[in-house]
Amino acid sequence: METPTMEHTSEGSSIPTMPGGQTLHGWWHAELAGWRRGLAAAWAWLATPGAYPLYLFTMSRVLMVSVTYAGMALLSAGHANQRLVGIPAGQMVLAWDHWDAKWYTGIAAQGYAGYKPGPSSAFFPLLPALMHFFGAPFAVHIGSPAYFVAGMVIDNLAFLGALLVLQALTNHLTGDEVVAQRAILYLAIFPKALFTFTAYTEGIFLLLIVASYYLMRRGHFGWAGLLAGVATLTRFFGVLLVVPFGIELYRQHRRDWRAWLRSSWALSAISVALGGFMLVLRGAIGDPLGFWHAEGHWARHFMEPVQTLWVALTTTAQLPFGSTLNLNRVFDLVVVAIALGVLLYALTPRGRAHLRLPVSLIAFGLVLIVVPLCDPLTGNVPDFITSTSRFVLVTFPVFIALSRLLAPRPRWHEAYLLLALSLLIVFTLGFVLNDYVV
Repeated sequence: METPTMEHTSEGSSIPTMPGGQTLHGWWHAELAGWRRGLAAAWAWLATPGAYPLYLFTMSRVLMVSVTYAGMALLSAGHANQRLVGIPAGQMVLAWDHWDAKWYTGIAAQGYAGYKPGPSSAFFPLLPALMHFFGAPFAVHIGSPAYFVAGMVIDNLAFLGALLVLQALTNHLTGDEVVAQRAILYLAIFPKALFTFTAYTEGIFLLLIVASYYLMRRGHFGWAGLLAGVATLTRFFGVLLVVPFGIELYRQHRRDWRAWLRSSWALSAISVALGGFMLVLRGAIGDPLGFWHAEGHWARHFMEPVQTLWVALTTTAQLPFGSTLNLNRVFDLVVVAIALGVLLYALTPRGRAHLRLPVSLIAFGLVLIVVPLCDPLTGNVPDFITSTSRFVLVTFPVFIALSRLLAPRPRWHEAYLLLALSLLIVFTLGFVLNDYVV
């Protein structure tokens, strides 16, 4: 910042001036004018389509906070006269610390060797490492909740980034700004989008795979491969990026094998990521394949996807109607059916002519749905396909295809908005009240 000096007038008085002879009064007005121009430009940007992800992100976070406050204030039990019993704000924040969030928080605080060695190895290291890095300075004063709050902040910021990149990608693929905005709208109000608000990997994994695919489409295979490796450190399913990577290599380079070799080396980032995690597990628990062996602890085993769906359908029909498990499993089956239907339609001749979406995009969406179906909870039949709809949340090709499909169908568009938003509120209430929503 420039330091003012004193300029003496002919009458003997002095006027503060800035270097260059400008008076302090003039400098101050120039600075204010600059701030006004900056604020006006920011305000004008907020009215552009590019700011829509920020608006959508803000409104979805307001919804999560509002549902949390209303749910805990109106529906939480435990006192005969709940009207006069307050709930601290910190308790409302910790109402989001359930299920997988507790595992990530425990790993961030104690490491794989300190927090339930063996079963914790199923959770890949990027998110707990970031939670530890940003949460450790505060954990000295407030303990392990600092790691959880760090995870919430990371997941939310990553989800904002995912919305920005997904809108850019959809606009790049379709050339339609309305379709691009609808794609991220459908994602933001998807009933399991609540997991982008807590310390889960949904936000960061979604950001990484969307950005990696976008870079592939633009021919930046080196950066795309690097992000694929980072995505693999977030979830094992990051390895599935090899499918669109290979298809895009063929599309852009055809039979130019030299170009293939120049670009395909970037996929080594996936192997490096897995190798690095194996070294961490070897040092922590003495088992470099701990992430694979942990599947047995969680009662997950290989099964053909068609068989998985059949078993899930028959067992769901036997669950008590109106139970939490019944609601979760019915929702999982319906969502998988719709997602697979939309993606398979996009591969048909009529669908390709109608939606005009890349084969690499649709193929990636299919493997993101089908591969998790090969790993059901065989040891816990009521939860046979648990978390399947949460896996659909990160299957961004579904939302791009759906936005394209519903573009000329306003009634179906409105039906999706009403139904999805209603279910999002229901599932969010269930989660913060510690019911079984996974």
